Amino acid sequence: MEDRPLFKDQVLDASEVDRVLIPASNNCKLGSHWSKGPWIGAPIYTLTLAERSTCPRTCPVREACMDNHMHWPVRLIANDALYEKLESEIKLLSALYGMFTVRLHQLGDFADETYTRFWLNKVHAIPELATFGFTAHLKSSKIGALIEESSYLWDRFRIRFSAETDERSTTVMIAPPIGRHRAGITCPVDAAPPKRDGKPRDLKCGSCGLCLTSREPIVFKLH
Repeated sequence: MEDRPLFKDQVLDASEVDRVLIPASNNCKLGSHWSKGPWIGAPIYTLTLAERSTCPRTCPVREACMDNHMHWPVRLIANDALYEKLESEIKLLSALYGMFTVRLHQLGDFADETYTRFWLNKVHAIPELATFGFTAHLKSSKIGALIEESSYLWDRFRIRFSAETDERSTTVMIAPPIGRHRAGITCPVDAAPPKRDGKPRDLKCGSCGLCLTSREPIVFKLH
């Protein structure tokens, strides 16, 4: 498979979009804000990059990426235009909220060392900003080592490693058992059944918080 998204028409420069940090209020899994965990009350925003072109080859689900079934998200290119937009939007959100959080990343991964350092510097400099998410970079890689140096503190930069098996890691299974098992703890949001009337499930990431409160490996259902 090529090092790019399947849906090339959805890859855009940040200068082509109105905003790059998107409120998660309409995201059926994340939810609008945190009601559990260390950041209660903080709103959730998402950032979406181009999958595979920003992802390392160590990604365990590179060929079966869930993004293969998601045409609608706009994938952003990690370049100077993105940094400029992020600078402006982070400044605005910092002024609006006592704290806000950014999911890194809805799609994609830490594109390179410059991009990784951008987020590390922002979290260090802006006390209102917290980030969370996942990476397929190995801790032994240059980018992975940068991420681990801050994520290990488990403070406002909480990134789990999807290609590792120790604490603060994640994995996927086709049909993971509910609760704690040999591979880790199954994501309670994945395990929660949807409502029969077609409405969104009650439990969301924001009302669960397990990925933030536990350092144990988290197991997700392979989509």
